[in-house]
Amino acid sequence: MRINSARNIVQYQGLYMPPVDENEHRYGLPIKKDNRIEPLNSSDDLSPAADVIRKKIADLYEREPSAQAEQAVVEATPEPKRSKHQQYMHELSASGKSLAEIQTAWHEYYQDLSDSEKHEVWDEFYRQYGHHRQPTHQPQNNQQSS
Repeated sequence: MRINSARNIVQYQGLYMPPVDENEHRYGLPIKKDNRIEPLNSSDDLSPAADVIRKKIADLYEREPSAQAEQAVVEATPEPKRSKHQQYMHELSASGKSLAEIQTAWHEYYQDLSDSEKHEVWDEFYRQYGHHRQPTHQPQNNQQSS
């Protein structure tokens, strides 16, 4: 550590630090009293932007329903009736298996279904997600006259 006495600037490991005033804290740290760091006084807070954000967050929390109210709504909502395919997938999802194991099990289940049951699966999917079933592509029999 080297002190430049002409300017009272401290150089420490290549860093220049401002002069030290014994009555002030440095680098925005709170004043230390009796080996305890005290928070800065709220009157010292010169950040109205932070106050605006705090107010917005407080307003958001006021408008949110309580966790108990949300839990009551969830408990009062009946579980939807699942088809046998949805029930199988639900049980797979809740089984604790890895995603790869779930995908493999679903693939095996799907492969064992009849064609009509496979159509049921896709119809349920399209109803669930609001898509319309694409018409199956049937090749046209183009006969060219020579």
